[in-house]
Amino acid sequence: VKIVNVNIERTSAYEPSLSGVYDAMSAGRFLKIKKEFFTAFFEVAPVGQNYFKQSLTRLLFIADKVLFFSLEMLRQPKKMVSEMSALGLKHVGFGIPTDLFTPFIS
Repeated sequence: VKIVNVNIERTSAYEPSLSGVYDAMSAGRFLKIKKEFFTAFFEVAPVGQNYFKQSLTRLLFIADKVLFFSLEMLRQPKKMVSEMSALGLKHVGFGIPTDLFTPFIS
């Protein structure tokens, strides 16, 4: 929490850059990134495949949310810290091992 509080005000400097990158990307490029997202995740955390048994459509939806949250974290860091904490607790409640969170936040 301390490190978040120290750095939370610095995030706004990065938002225009990431927003610009997202705006400049074609739909095809976004789709490729979303598909590569879970490929990379499963390489780092193969056990994660036991928890992501959804359709490709659902996995792409989740990857889209991750990209959206990354931008929102820069736009509204205080709000998103709260939302991400709630999301983490929700997944703990689902029985997801917390070591599977690390690839999503590093």
